[in-house]
Amino acid sequence: QRLVREIASRPATSAREEEERILRVTLERERNEHLSKVRDLEDQIGRSTNDNKRLTRELADLNAEVERLRRLQSEISRLDEQRNEGLAREEQLRAQLRQSESRLTDKTREKEELELRYQS
Repeated sequence: QRLVREIASRPATSAREEEERILRVTLERERNEHLSKVRDLEDQIGRSTNDNKRLTRELADLNAEVERLRRLQSEISRLDEQRNEGLAREEQLRAQLRQSESRLTDKTREKEELELRYQS
């Protein structure tokens, strides 16, 4: 930028020098614009790189959370299976208890009938 101002401030001595001066000023301006665009792109690349790193960390965290939830779901499934086995065993024992109670009632009735017959 300093060079552009310096070149622009010089008085022209001939048409050719004026043309060269205009070309130099134009080239310097385009160079500065190009450098500005390059800096902007570098800044964008830096931001994108940081975003990518952050997103990569977030993805790793999410993957770890998914794995933790899978393990929990597996544990829940195992516990559900144990509960269902326990419920089935409980129902089986209740059925056995009903049968035993029924036999006990039958035997008690038989005993009472026998006692009545014996007393008669």
